[in-house]
Amino acid sequence: MNSFFRFVRYQTNRFFFRKRNFLSLCLCIKDDARHIEEWLAYHLTIGVSHFYIYDNGSTDDLKKVLAPYIAKRVVTYEFYPTHPGQILAYIDCAKRYHKSTEWMGFIDGDEFISSDAIVDILKQTTGVGIALNWKVFGSSGHIAQPSGLQIEEYKMCANKNHPINKHLKIIVRPNKIIKFLDPHQALFVNKEQVSTLAGEKISSAFSSVVVHDPVCINHYMIRSKEECLKKIARGRATIKAFRPENYFETQDVNDIRDYGMDKYVAKTKETIVYFRNYLPTQ
Repeated sequence: MNSFFRFVRYQTNRFFFRKRNFLSLCLCIKDDARHIEEWLAYHLTIGVSHFYIYDNGSTDDLKKVLAPYIAKRVVTYEFYPTHPGQILAYIDCAKRYHKSTEWMGFIDGDEFISSDAIVDILKQTTGVGIALNWKVFGSSGHIAQPSGLQIEEYKMCANKNHPINKHLKIIVRPNKIIKFLDPHQALFVNKEQVSTLAGEKISSAFSSVVVHDPVCINHYMIRSKEECLKKIARGRATIKAFRPENYFETQDVNDIRDYGMDKYVAKTKETIVYFRNYLPTQ
């Protein structure tokens, strides 16, 4: 077994050797099995050790795709069909699993923590948590769904100071959470506040200054036009409503090229293959 696969085995078996994970992610997902392997494999390669997947009533093969990750105890799977369910899922996850992980991030299936620098940053974080800005990617000209990974197919994104990038997602100590206000912000014990990597204290879903280095949240918000239309049809996870019909046209920002994820493509693909070949008897 080569060194990379030893690394993957180490990452996925850490559950057995430590009582508490260092960094976990909570995801509420519906009918997006097509992309979940990439999301899991990528985040494993950058240092995430566990995932809490809340299935918000999927009708595709989500649980089947997740099976090897569940078998390796990398994923904790919860069927959670309540709609709208994202905020309730976040609250449930923090309440039930706060003793199992030091840090918990709350992001979507089209959002990727942009760098393995996240682990060292969290090791140096003494407060309740950090807030990371979006880096929103457009369609990169794709009408039909491309065959490759999102992190290799979508290179075009909004300018850094585009207002949409002021949105934040949080990675926090889950035992400090009182409640979520929306998918971007929560209330914490002792009125503590998360900070951006620029040191800005945050009390809303937005920052005043956008920070992309050394880490942010790459948000593949619309993907291709074909996938965006499917996203519109699924409805929203936080309210009983649909996105507007012109959502693709208004959100398709392709201002600059970004190649920051290229260095993770090969390892992400290798991790996907590793789990596809995994058998529970191993």
